[in-house]
Amino acid sequence: MTKSHRFLRLMRFILLQIVIVVLLLEIIARAIDPLGVSYYPETARYFDTLVLEEPIGYRNRPGLEDVFYGVPVKINAYGMRDREVGEKISGEFRLLVLGDSVPFGIGVRYEDSFPHQIEMLLNERYPNAGRFSALNLGVPSYNTEQELIQFKSLGLTLAPDAVMLLFSANDIEPKRWVLEKRSRWFVDLTQRSYAGSLLFVLWRGVRSALVATPLAPAHASNALPENTGVALAEYRLDSPRWQAIERSLASIHTQLKTRGIPFVLFTNEELPHIIEMLETVARREGFPIVNLRLQGDPRWAGQDASLFRNSVVDGHPSPLGNRVLATLMVESLERLKVTGNR
Repeated sequence: MTKSHRFLRLMRFILLQIVIVVLLLEIIARAIDPLGVSYYPETARYFDTLVLEEPIGYRNRPGLEDVFYGVPVKINAYGMRDREVGEKISGEFRLLVLGDSVPFGIGVRYEDSFPHQIEMLLNERYPNAGRFSALNLGVPSYNTEQELIQFKSLGLTLAPDAVMLLFSANDIEPKRWVLEKRSRWFVDLTQRSYAGSLLFVLWRGVRSALVATPLAPAHASNALPENTGVALAEYRLDSPRWQAIERSLASIHTQLKTRGIPFVLFTNEELPHIIEMLETVARREGFPIVNLRLQGDPRWAGQDASLFRNSVVDGHPSPLGNRVLATLMVESLERLKVTGNR
């Protein structure tokens, strides 16, 4: 046998061993879901269901009903993760909730999502004030431009009495950035595989340890690899992406102001320069902004931060995290007198 034949046999043997190891790792990862890596393939699976449509980019598929992230997900006829919405009844107060995967409620039941928790809390606090309805317009990975389009095309038709928007740092990304990243076959294949996702998370952990930076959980449908650095670099006054956010927020507020409908901007970001930029826009346009700090509230300060998110990998709010967000939001809405005299 020649050296070239021996080399080819060795390469085939090594390749076979690699395939066997990857298959075993895939089976094990699917069985025990270490670190919550199912977040990545489940995100890929949900994005497969989206309806591609311009100018909004994409939207939830109306009538979709399946299990994603281990919980039932049902999309109504309007493309909302909510019950069916009928005509507004007498005495009903409708709060429209705009945002991305956080209000959508990735990883939690609809009943545990913070929009529904807000509705429950308001109806508990004001049992004799008619009915409060919080309408969930959250769509995974939406940016502020998409939220504006959705607000104009759908939100206003639902006759809201107040509108709130939860802003996340990656809302500065372009409309279809997640889909564009997944257009690369290696990224898409890695995200769909439990083994690939686990290896990516482990590699990310090693890299973070080497450069002495904390490993942040994924949020809002981050595709592999991460895009956080690109997003944060866009937070400059001269950035076209930031200017798109300013225009979108200003447009939402202007349209509501002419109708006498209050608008509140919420965020739970930690980076001071992002909060400062949002506050500047809010002051200039004249709408309130509330920075939600779960760990800064004495009721939850000192508690294990892992209790408020889905898993090590998935940083979306857990049922407890959603309940805390809803509590802080309701208290803020009351303080701002958004719910009127009810």
